Amino acid sequence: MDIVKNEICKLLTKRTVLILLFLLVLNPVLGLYTMNTVNDDGYTGKDYSALYGEISNYSREDVLPEIEQRQMTAEAYGRISLCSRVYKEVGACLSYDEYLDSVNEKADEISIMNKFSGNGGFAEKNAAKTSRVYSKLKGTVPEVIDASGLLNITDNELTDYVAVIVLFIIALNLVFYEKSENQLALLRTTARGRRQLMASKSFVMIMAVILITLLLYGINAVISMCFYNPINLKSPLQSVYLYYGSPFKLSIGQFLACYFPVKIISFILLGLFFMLICAALDNIIFVFVASAVTVVIEAICYTTISGTSFLAFLKYINIMYGVRTGRLFSDYVNINLFGYPLNTGVLYGLFWFVCIAVCIFAVTNYLNSVHEKKLLLLPGFACGKNTGCHTSLFLHECYKALVPGKVLLILIAAALFVVWWNPVEKLSYDSVDEVYYKEYMDKYYGPLTAKTNELLDEERVKYDRLSDNIAYDMEQGKSESYINIKYKDELSRQEAFNKLTAHVDYLKTLNEGWLFFEKGYDILTDRTDFKNRDTAQAFVYVILLIAIACGICGADYANHEIRLLRTTRRGRKQHMGIKCILGFLGTVTAFALVYIVRLCNVLLAYGTQGLNAPAASMEHLWRVSQNISVGQYILIIMLMRFIGGLLVSLFVFAMFKYLRSGMSVIISCVLFIVLPLALVAFGVTNAQYMLLNPLLLGNIFVSDE
Repeated sequence: MDIVKNEICKLLTKRTVLILLFLLVLNPVLGLYTMNTVNDDGYTGKDYSALYGEISNYSREDVLPEIEQRQMTAEAYGRISLCSRVYKEVGACLSYDEYLDSVNEKADEISIMNKFSGNGGFAEKNAAKTSRVYSKLKGTVPEVIDASGLLNITDNELTDYVAVIVLFIIALNLVFYEKSENQLALLRTTARGRRQLMASKSFVMIMAVILITLLLYGINAVISMCFYNPINLKSPLQSVYLYYGSPFKLSIGQFLACYFPVKIISFILLGLFFMLICAALDNIIFVFVASAVTVVIEAICYTTISGTSFLAFLKYINIMYGVRTGRLFSDYVNINLFGYPLNTGVLYGLFWFVCIAVCIFAVTNYLNSVHEKKLLLLPGFACGKNTGCHTSLFLHECYKALVPGKVLLILIAAALFVVWWNPVEKLSYDSVDEVYYKEYMDKYYGPLTAKTNELLDEERVKYDRLSDNIAYDMEQGKSESYINIKYKDELSRQEAFNKLTAHVDYLKTLNEGWLFFEKGYDILTDRTDFKNRDTAQAFVYVILLIAIACGICGADYANHEIRLLRTTRRGRKQHMGIKCILGFLGTVTAFALVYIVRLCNVLLAYGTQGLNAPAASMEHLWRVSQNISVGQYILIIMLMRFIGGLLVSLFVFAMFKYLRSGMSVIISCVLFIVLPLALVAFGVTNAQYMLLNPLLLGNIFVSDE
């Protein structure tokens, strides 16, 4: 117990406590802000909860007509969309028996089809098993309730990822702190002592997970009780629209009793995994990059892979599947395991059991073996190691950054990732209409002039004549299929022309509008449609910048060489000047890998036609001054991102100067650079304007209307 007490005391340092308190306060503040901020559909979380409170007094027979009446009399867009959403949810709640019948009917259809085909495969077994599971829910009567308070607890993505950041910080303090302070030589005393030490650290991590879970989600529960309608714990779980398809016959109270143990177990697995990374890697840069890449890859697999894909096992054998615990209860999905339907909940349980055991064994026994760094040199390099001596401080700093600082390995890995992430872009069309739309844009390319309007009017006359011909053929009794075949080409072009004329109507509102095919520029400048790519690029850019900057500065602090370098005023200036030059070069390299490669890729595929046109000619950039061309606008957002990268590097340098610890610098970067970007990914309103986000994202001038 003494070792456990000592580990708890080492964990609860002033720095760690302040960071944890900051995150604990940030979580409810952002939650309250999101609750009272108008979303993309035009209403707030409070409006949603208030509408449920208003309709709760109506009977099951009267509630749908009442919502429909409110929707018909509503004038504001937000009120209409809110009523539409609630109508859909209440309608599903009242027709739950029909949903259960549809599950059985689908199972019967699949069974009949397989009998005729003579193939009793996975589909039939899966349908039969699903039907048996849902048949146990017969008699369940969902109630019309306000689920906002419950979802604020169980489906709060922001809280889930704040918890992930907290676990990463705790793992750093438990394991990596001793490495950074060179205490491992003292701690490696006896085999029993080493095992007991790491077992104590694992136990402290488990205790920390339980405490953090109770605090974070307990605060969410308090917010739910204060600002939302009361939760009826006796209502069936299926009363909540998110859990409408749940296969479990549970009340909401029973669901919460199951939810938190599963949540804690998932966080324990993630915390131990972070500890394993900290134990296995000796460089804080690799710890940060490995942890960030793991979380990002797990999140991408969880959010992008379809449940019916052959890669579906990567979606469900996934730490993020457990972190987003509600999905374990909301869906019933079976994986095809050699023709047998295996439920994903069971699969995740097996995954959790195996991974927990492996992580505990690996972390506990890690210090038992001797860990000596061996320098491996190829024969050709060994003979020339001591040749070519020089006294260049610049070359010395380059070597320290590239080799001891691991920047060379980071750049090689980044280059390989960029090659995989940016395959050769090809000119592609979303539909046949877009092909004809591009033809029209190429035909009328240039400023919108009186001559262009005349040509458009001539083309419009052709389609008016086409409408007259179609009307005449219909009067003659011609069939629809005959008309479609006869006027196939003209009808295909008409939709593209209608799109063109709608765009021309917008251009007429400008002083000088241009016609050009803008899809390539949309990819580069439209944050609304391509915001996931913008955010993903910003994440990769930031991770790469932090890793490079830490490699440049970290080597001096890791081996305490900084004390020798601080000899004279002139020496310090020259030393820091060289590091600033290396930081600038590192920023240029990261910027080129993340953004310039993508820019060249898109422009080569879609061309540079219209680069000199006013940026406001693209409708989503109507806010941009008409004096700025498309090329100038792209240059502006690229400069913003580059300046943002320079500020990130300067931030890392400043943190090293004042904190003098690689671990503390990484934690600061996570809190002040990575976390604000994460808020953008979570969809927090106006998060794109926080701290360095406007510079790193670049595309912040687009219209949200």
